[in-house]
Amino acid sequence: GNSIPMKMKVIESMWEKEKSNLIILSDISSEITAKQTIEKIEDQAALGEMIAYFAHEVRNPINDISMLLQLMRKRIEIEDPNLQVIDRMQADCIRMNDLMESILSFSRQDISKFKPFDCRDLLERINRRFQNKYQIRKITSRIVCKPRDTIVLGDIRSIDPVCTNII
Repeated sequence: GNSIPMKMKVIESMWEKEKSNLIILSDISSEITAKQTIEKIEDQAALGEMIAYFAHEVRNPINDISMLLQLMRKRIEIEDPNLQVIDRMQADCIRMNDLMESILSFSRQDISKFKPFDCRDLLERINRRFQNKYQIRKITSRIVCKPRDTIVLGDIRSIDPVCTNII
């Protein structure tokens, strides 16, 4: 009941003084599958190049913003309430740059190398990022970790957006 792609070849021949045709049918499923696989790989390569170009183009303005924030931070007083805003914006620039690095890594299809990092530090950084939203919604947040159990092995750039999305 299943259809199978076939190639048909007809060969004219003479057999016992009579003209006849020899019909040869060949299953070409594997050829079609191989062609589709090659097309898919070519599409992925083109997408990878486009993603790499996009990430590179996005990182340039992020770096410009980050440098301007660093200059602003140096020029304002420590008591200035805008210092917290500048620090959060700087942290967001770093996070966006890390996301672009993850995208570049994915587009290059690099295998992530896991490194130990302090999960508590990551969670505290993410928690600080959401403080304004917490205050507006009257949410109290708290991180509870056992002191010796906060080092984990992983790719922090991949785990950060996962935790952010959970929140």
